Amino acid sequence: MMESGFRWLRQHRAVNLALVVGYSLFLLFAHDLFVSISVTVMNAVSIPVYQRLVGSVLIVSVLAFVVLIAKSVRRYVSDKRAAGYFTAGLLLLVVHFFVLTEMNVEFIHALMYGGLAMLIFPLIGRSGGSVILCLPIML
Repeated sequence: MMESGFRWLRQHRAVNLALVVGYSLFLLFAHDLFVSISVTVMNAVSIPVYQRLVGSVLIVSVLAFVVLIAKSVRRYVSDKRAAGYFTAGLLLLVVHFFVLTEMNVEFIHALMYGGLAMLIFPLIGRSGGSVILCLPIML
């Protein structure tokens, strides 16, 4: 499914570029709106309940993403180093989540910019370059 989506985006570069620009603008300008919604929800319930709720949603989302990526890596990548890089990156993301974040909701930034990198990937065809091109938006 992901491979066919990337293929379609590679064939329709103008649409892909429009999606990248639109999503980047969304990330930049809708951030404050979603922060205020998040704070409102957090104040409506207690912080521990909010932390568990967001943590549960994130765990389910990350597990679904890992299964999807693992299927793609196993099916399309014959190089075992790619699986190692994926595992190391995932491990660093988990360490980041448990060590460096104050609130579980902060992990959403990793998912948001991971999504942006996935939109940029069909334009340039390199995963490292996709992450590098996300840096200005992330900063």
